[in-house]
Amino acid sequence: YLDVAASIILAMDRQGKVTRFNRKGTEVTGFSEEELVGQNWFDTLVDPADRQEAKRAFAEIVAGDGEEKPYFENTIRGQNGQRPSAEQIQAAR
Repeated sequence: YLDVAASIILAMDRQGKVTRFNRKGTEVTGFSEEELVGQNWFDTLVDPADRQEAKRAFAEIVAGDGEEKPYFENTIRGQNGQRPSAEQIQAAR
């Protein structure tokens, strides 16, 4: 079911390492699931401008200090270091 979703879906362990990455994510970022599994999501894909805030929010959620419905967004960078454009994201749908 993860691979038919029209959104990027990933699973991470408590240290922020990718354990699962769906097809939409691979289409948008250019990374294969095999390339990302075991890599730190924040250091590999989160835009440097968002990285510290994303790490902080994740640490709060893991510690149980996050909001009742843990959710946060951040900008990502693809394999080429560029942010995926809206057109790339739409084309991958």
